[in-house]
Amino acid sequence: MAEFDHIADKPRYQLRFILTVALSFSAVLVAVVGIIAFWGLDRMHQTTQQAVVVDAQISHLANKVVIQALLCRHYEQDFFSTIDNINQRTEALAKWEASSASLLAAIDAFDAAATQPVDHHQAAIWREARTAYTEHFYDIADQIQARKIILPAVAREEMASTHENMHVLNKLALGFAEDKAALAQQWEESVAETFRLNAGIVGVLSILAMICAIAWSFVFTDWLMEPIDALHAATTRLTGGDLDSRVIVQRRDELGMLGHSFNRMATTIQERTHDLEAQYVQATMARKEAELAHLRVSEQMDVIARQQSLIQEMSVPILPLTESTMVIPLVGALDANRLALIQERALESLEQSSARYVILDTTGVSVVDTAVAQGLMRIVQAAGLLGTKVVIVGIRPEMAQTIVGLGISLDGVITRRSLQEGVTYTLRQ
Repeated sequence: MAEFDHIADKPRYQLRFILTVALSFSAVLVAVVGIIAFWGLDRMHQTTQQAVVVDAQISHLANKVVIQALLCRHYEQDFFSTIDNINQRTEALAKWEASSASLLAAIDAFDAAATQPVDHHQAAIWREARTAYTEHFYDIADQIQARKIILPAVAREEMASTHENMHVLNKLALGFAEDKAALAQQWEESVAETFRLNAGIVGVLSILAMICAIAWSFVFTDWLMEPIDALHAATTRLTGGDLDSRVIVQRRDELGMLGHSFNRMATTIQERTHDLEAQYVQATMARKEAELAHLRVSEQMDVIARQQSLIQEMSVPILPLTESTMVIPLVGALDANRLALIQERALESLEQSSARYVILDTTGVSVVDTAVAQGLMRIVQAAGLLGTKVVIVGIRPEMAQTIVGLGISLDGVITRRSLQEGVTYTLRQ
């Protein structure tokens, strides 16, 4: 016990420290994996956004330049086809001017969205080609208006010299759109490469984390469960009645403290069990002694009961005087129980004999109250029912004075001063 107390006074939280380190390591590992994965995903997101911006703005604007250039050519042909109809020609001219303005707006939008010098240079080339085309178209339109050109074929032939500018504009716009599409493809490939790189890093880290977790789970489980299994086995033996069951403690961490606590508990249980066994033996002996004493007390109580019965019989003696007369001397204080006993014994004796008179000698009665007087009257009445007369003798002056003071009537009751006179009366009768 002293060794256990000495060890318990120096707790060491090695197990808690190891658990904290293990969980911290796992948390750091998961945090690193998460940060790397987040970084990769963020980079992928930025790359994707950049590709989307390039594809959605630059390529779209380049295609819009191509579309507006084609519309200008379309409305140009409509204008030349309606040389003879001034109204249709005016409408076609308005549509061409709107397309020309839209073409300039598309080139300006492309120039505004461009972020690289080569893109601004491309916008400047398109703007020059559009300016040359527009000036030449207006020159031919003025000649048509002045009726210098009246045939569509002549107008187309005059315009053919500037078609090369529009062809160059369309070709450059389409080529630029294709270049931007190729750039978007490069960005897509870069995104795929970034994804593969991040996936590989995350996969390797995940595998390492899984290997570490598996290895740690086996090692830590064995290290943790060994003392727990030993403690469980010792507890099972202890509950089975082996009070000498103990665990071998070789560690000084929380589980070692638990093992020492178990050993102290087992020692305490063993000591208390021995104490209880000794107390049980003492209690068994005391119970046997108590049973023996109870038996003795019961025997003594039987003796006392027999003695009390004998005393009661002696306290109410019934003396046969003659065959027809019995004398019952009353001595000492009378209570309800004693009066009932006198009545019971008197009636039993009268039943078993042929006596016609019962003499109640009250010479030895010191105190008479209402209960005593009424008890005497009940004896007189009960004896009368059996055909026996009761003669009360020995009434002293103070007793007579008490009876009169209590208002008790003795009408019909035979009384005499002394036992001798009562005996003489019964003999004469």
